[in-house]
Amino acid sequence: LRMSGYRILLITTDDGEELDNNLIQPYLKERLVAIVSATKPTDTFVENCLSKQIQLIAFNRNWKIPTLSSVACDHRYGGEAAAEHFITNGHINIGIVEGPTGSFVSNERCKGFKNHFKNLNKIKLFHEIGNFTYEGGFESAKKLLKKNITALFCADDTMAFGCLDYIKENNSLNEEQKLCNSIQEMGTTFIKLGQFLSTRPDIIGSEIAKKLESLQDKL
Repeated sequence: LRMSGYRILLITTDDGEELDNNLIQPYLKERLVAIVSATKPTDTFVENCLSKQIQLIAFNRNWKIPTLSSVACDHRYGGEAAAEHFITNGHINIGIVEGPTGSFVSNERCKGFKNHFKNLNKIKLFHEIGNFTYEGGFESAKKLLKKNITALFCADDTMAFGCLDYIKENNSLNEEQKLCNSIQEMGTTFIKLGQFLSTRPDIIGSEIAKKLESLQDKL
């Protein structure tokens, strides 16, 4: 969107928080033409956007709100793309942080990832459940790094932030430094996340940010 001349406003929300009028300042809303959201909007917020002719788009969500458009990424292809990246870079021992049991998004992403290794017997996969939470990602990274993995696949960005923070806090260890260079967020959404993080050394530290710079030539 930036390459097409649009100015982007990025807003993060806590788990369970709804998108409402308090999250966007009135003077900013006057300048918006569209909102792409993975956070469910309140009915009042939807009505307010309609009155101001702001297009509201649900990203990877299906809230069944008649006035909303919806877009979704190909979760299975995202997993396959991440797996191919690891194969290209010669990784053998790979960790997977999955979402909660029964999650369609996690199942599809992990299925695409695992199936891509189906005929590669030398690849060893190590699993942990992160439940789509920051804490889950943090704890999963702590366990998986003991397996001597050199790459880590996360089924969503929230868990990836937890993994990255654990790596950042323990980046004096050689294997964890290698892992910082190997983390690949799945598909378009997570490659973009990695690209964003590479520009924010204030969040993840200059060392990790520099190692993520290689993602800038993806997509």
